[in-house]
Amino acid sequence: LSGYGITDAVQNLGGVATMDAGADASKPAAGNSGALYLATDTQKIYRDNGATWDEIANVDTGSAGLTSLNGETGGTQTFAVPGTSGTAPAWSSSSNTHTLNIPMASAAGVTAGLLSKTDYDSFSGKLSAVAGSSLADTNIWVGNGSNQAAAVAVSGDVSLANTGAMTVTQIQGTAVDNSAPTLSGQVLKYDGTTEYAAGFINVADIRSSVTPGNATFPLTCTAAQTLVHSAVTDQFSCTNIAIASTAVSGLGTAAAQDVGTGSGDIPQLDGSGKIPSSMLPTGTGDILDGGNTTGSTVVIGTNDAQSLQLETNNSPAMTILSGGNVGIGTATPGAMLEVAKTTSPHIRIKEINSAPAAISRTMAGLELSMGEPATNYFGPAIKFMSHDSDLTTENPKFLAGIVPRATESYTTDNGGGMAIDFVTTPNAPGASSLPSTRMTINSTGYVGIGTTVPGSILDINGALTTRGMSVPATSPAGQGRIYFDSTANKFKVSENNGAYVDLVSSGGGGDFMKDGSVTMTGQFKADDGTLAAPGISFGADTDTGIYRYASDGIRIVTGGSMVLQAATNAGIRLPGGKGNTRVNLGNTCTYLICVSYASSSPTVTPAITDEELVMGIARNTSNGAAGEGLYLTAGGADSGAVNAQGGSLVLASGISTGNQGSDILFMTATGGSSSSTDRTPTEKMRIKGSGYVGIGTSAPGSALDVNGALTTRGMSVPATSPAGQGRIYFDSTANKFKVSENNGAYVDLVGSGGGSGDFLADGTVDMTDTLVLAAGALGTGGVSFVGDSDTGMYRATTNEIAFDTGGTERLRLDFEGELGIGTSTPITALHVHRPSGQWSEMYFTNGDTGATSGDGLALGIVPTTNVAFISNAENTAMTFATNNTERMRISNSGYVGIGTDNPGTELHVLGKVKIEEDAGSSTGSANPLTITAHNGGGAGADGLTSLLGFNVETETNGTFARVGDVFVAATDATAGTVDGRMTLRVYKDSAAVDAVVIQSSGNVGIGTTNPLSTLEVDGAIRNTASISNGTSTVDFATGNLQYTTSNCGAFNLHNLKDGGTYSFAVQGTSSTTCSFNAYSDAGSTALTVHLPAGHGATTAGEHTMYTIMVMGTHAYFAWITEFD
Repeated sequence: LSGYGITDAVQNLGGVATMDAGADASKPAAGNSGALYLATDTQKIYRDNGATWDEIANVDTGSAGLTSLNGETGGTQTFAVPGTSGTAPAWSSSSNTHTLNIPMASAAGVTAGLLSKTDYDSFSGKLSAVAGSSLADTNIWVGNGSNQAAAVAVSGDVSLANTGAMTVTQIQGTAVDNSAPTLSGQVLKYDGTTEYAAGFINVADIRSSVTPGNATFPLTCTAAQTLVHSAVTDQFSCTNIAIASTAVSGLGTAAAQDVGTGSGDIPQLDGSGKIPSSMLPTGTGDILDGGNTTGSTVVIGTNDAQSLQLETNNSPAMTILSGGNVGIGTATPGAMLEVAKTTSPHIRIKEINSAPAAISRTMAGLELSMGEPATNYFGPAIKFMSHDSDLTTENPKFLAGIVPRATESYTTDNGGGMAIDFVTTPNAPGASSLPSTRMTINSTGYVGIGTTVPGSILDINGALTTRGMSVPATSPAGQGRIYFDSTANKFKVSENNGAYVDLVSSGGGGDFMKDGSVTMTGQFKADDGTLAAPGISFGADTDTGIYRYASDGIRIVTGGSMVLQAATNAGIRLPGGKGNTRVNLGNTCTYLICVSYASSSPTVTPAITDEELVMGIARNTSNGAAGEGLYLTAGGADSGAVNAQGGSLVLASGISTGNQGSDILFMTATGGSSSSTDRTPTEKMRIKGSGYVGIGTSAPGSALDVNGALTTRGMSVPATSPAGQGRIYFDSTANKFKVSENNGAYVDLVGSGGGSGDFLADGTVDMTDTLVLAAGALGTGGVSFVGDSDTGMYRATTNEIAFDTGGTERLRLDFEGELGIGTSTPITALHVHRPSGQWSEMYFTNGDTGATSGDGLALGIVPTTNVAFISNAENTAMTFATNNTERMRISNSGYVGIGTDNPGTELHVLGKVKIEEDAGSSTGSANPLTITAHNGGGAGADGLTSLLGFNVETETNGTFARVGDVFVAATDATAGTVDGRMTLRVYKDSAAVDAVVIQSSGNVGIGTTNPLSTLEVDGAIRNTASISNGTSTVDFATGNLQYTTSNCGAFNLHNLKDGGTYSFAVQGTSSTTCSFNAYSDAGSTALTVHLPAGHGATTAGEHTMYTIMVMGTHAYFAWITEFD
């Protein structure tokens, strides 16, 4: 092919035509040297030599040629893509286009057609299960559940020999004797024990239809007897033939029967109308008046679906229904045993002899036995029901009961743990209801009231009120006893063998009252507490509250888990949430959220410095509007996750060094008289680095230092006693009684004359145990303030704490440690929520930025549009970092830099860029990268309006040199018209060379900027090497030049692309004939092969060269043999 400008292998990438085709007379003018042309009517191939067309191949069509194809006479005949219409394979021709239709064989009405891959696989699977398979001796093929033949051995009542003979060896599992019948009339019958055998049917073989199938006929009868049938037993019996004389005329000398007790006499009834017992038979199995010895089971009852009744005094006393239910006093029992009476029905179990001295399994009593229970499964209960006629939904209705409950599985002989639950129903429970457990006696004897898991001999979950307790003995050592003196209306207490004394003096002397009526005048000091039992907790939630953590630290816990911590040099800490995500404001911090002070406006000590950051919300600028709230919340667990923990919220002050600590401040603005005067927030509470908490003082001197009145409302475990009564509980940790008298607060029961309460308003008493607060409610918090009772803290629900101001909830800390500001249902570690139409945002400013809405960093959501934003209001850059290293920067001019901190353009990437598109997502113009140049009004026809693309440069010691461009130039940009071209340009010694040009027409030029055909190359095209193939499959995807050292044979040619030209050399020298299958892909989509006229065996001792040109779905072969 060197004469055609091809000196080495040519690889066609597919889809780009390398030649033209058409009618022979329509060839373009010669002059494009190297161009190829296929004449479709004369089937000739031409090459342009630069001046004329040279014929280089043809197909001998004979003298006349093809004048008509299937009735179509056009100069060009086209074969369309095969179809599937019709009921049998057939050609259809119209307008010189021919279509072969081969229907799917599986379609309705089709007599012949294609077999789909699915049907082929199914058919092949069936063939593979039978064809050529071996079959074990005496096995047969049987269709299985997958509709395929499977080899199985014959089993059951027959056997199969390998000759095909089948033998019946048994019937329904009973053997058949292998002896053949010997006489006429013999049948196959069951011998009653082991097998079926040939024999005659006799009288004994005829059986009654009544179970158990007794003989129908007696074997013998005596003289003068006849057979009489009984419908009850379906049997014939031998009976004497006797006819009363009065029933027969003309007896002659025949005599009537006598009345008497002798043989043949007629018996006479006694005075009660019965046959005398002396005349009744005494045989076994009979029911006799006065009883009888039967020696076997006596059955009394019905043989059909009828009830059995026992009567007394001519009325039914007991009824047994056909289903087995027994009724005493009722003929319609609805249970297995039902006892009914108009008045006072009862069942009595009476033991006549002496009562047993010990409990035994066989002692007298009512037995309710359960089966094989698992733990917490219930046994038969004693149920209290009502069948009131007004109960229509459930009647009778289950109202109360005593229910046994297994406390372990009885899997061995040692099992047997059981508890008893007492269940009742409240008033108005609803039409369908079940009683609830009110009291439990567990397997150890512990009694629980209000709980099913009692932890002591008597465990009461709820308030316990006693009225008038008798004087018990003095308490034993290490224990305590108490009773209420109803005469003195006072509790009396004895501790550790001590004498009884008054529990409470003058109603209690503590400052704290649950109604908040006492104002604190000194510090409020609480016990340190622990994570599981915080120093300050709630009456119904003792593992939720506040406790002292380590040295100079404090923690808020819910459900026994830390959700908020403040400690020296650690700031405020929230445990890491989902994914351990962190927000760090200021210096590097190890906690989820780390902040300094809450606002830059108030005066604080120490003063805010340049290094400290502020987290807050800008002042509301709406006319007359109130300030916006700040909502912090931790992350929530995934929706629908099972037992998934939510994120926790931790607050901590900053790390200090040396002898310095760090504080946490709380500031509020105190309201004044009605006006528009600003009320600047001032410090109200401080947590020192030492862990001391100061309320009303910036220098607390103890764990809790309150400078001002302190009021608490509701501190009782259980609730405080009613008027005129007393309540008390024993604190097992402190080994002390706590007491409440006549609505008084709880205090120590014993000590200095009966106890005077731990809490004093002047702060002179230190707490030695946890502080338990009343739960409170919105507007009436468990912790509130004098003069502002609707502002404070309260328990919102189980394991959740809320803070309100002015009776409106502002902050919620839920049971998962999620902090909500403006919402009571936070869904993450920090959740800020605002009403509709308001900005929901957070601001971060410092002393350098200023503190207005136009300063610092803001993040949030725009109202109405709900657009999320992060905004830096300062004239500075915004950076993004990972692994403590900056990765991206947005400069103050809006330039984005990736891998560089000095971007010089709108997008500046220092490093590699990868643009990847989802598989199958590209449709039409949805490209992974689009570059647009805006040219304004345009430059008019043939004017250069825009130039866009890529520049490739090298950099050496700061000096940049351009080495290549890829750009698109758009010309002819008149209204509605765009004509563009793409150029690949390279540089050598600063000189630009347009290496590849793609015109708007699609023509590609290599070495020329004005290609006149689809591909125009100014210069030679060559490949680096040809490719050897040692198999019958030749894959042209690896190169357009392929060869084999083998002889001609059957070859499969893969990946022949439309418009491609390929060369294949056969270097084997034996005289054989080549045949070809051609495919446009890896062997699935076939091409029509056209071999030249006269194609046959190769020349012995010579090489042979094939040239293949692909046009559409046709592959045209030319060959040259006799290469030396």
